[in-house]
Amino acid sequence: MDSLRVTGSLDHLRAQPREIVNIQAAGVALPRLAVPSLPLAMEPGRGASELRFALDGSQVTGRWSVRSSNLSWVRDSSRARPLNTIESLVARVLTGIHDLELVAEIGGTLEAPRLSVRSNLDRQVADRLRAVAGEEIAAAQQKVRAQVDRIVDEKSAPAKARIAELRVE
Repeated sequence: MDSLRVTGSLDHLRAQPREIVNIQAAGVALPRLAVPSLPLAMEPGRGASELRFALDGSQVTGRWSVRSSNLSWVRDSSRARPLNTIESLVARVLTGIHDLELVAEIGGTLEAPRLSVRSNLDRQVADRLRAVAGEEIAAAQQKVRAQVDRIVDEKSAPAKARIAELRVE
């Protein structure tokens, strides 16, 4: 359900002024993000976002979060081109990711703020990379087994034929 909630307070009665803003939005269309170097774009779809910001004297704290479980990947036709092997692998890894969680936090003073950003994408990329690598390894094993079986059949065919002849005798 689409919703937007904005609350806040201003307190300038104390010696140290304090200002707080909270914004919560659900069902909002999150912006598309192009993937550098690949003709792909991340389409987060509709998700939720929350922003909390507080200024207490010269101390600042803030947190911005974005969540979407509707993440999809679309080909950017304006940048379409054939992908090389590594780019194809990266595209396979990325297109298997469907959840996004991004959090940016600020803290410290106005003169020396600290910023940190974290997301779930690193874990999801690692999981997808393992899955895609496993698929590639399984496909390579199957191909090698088929080649070995073909060679063994070719090389053993004369011996098998001779054994069959001897049995008949």
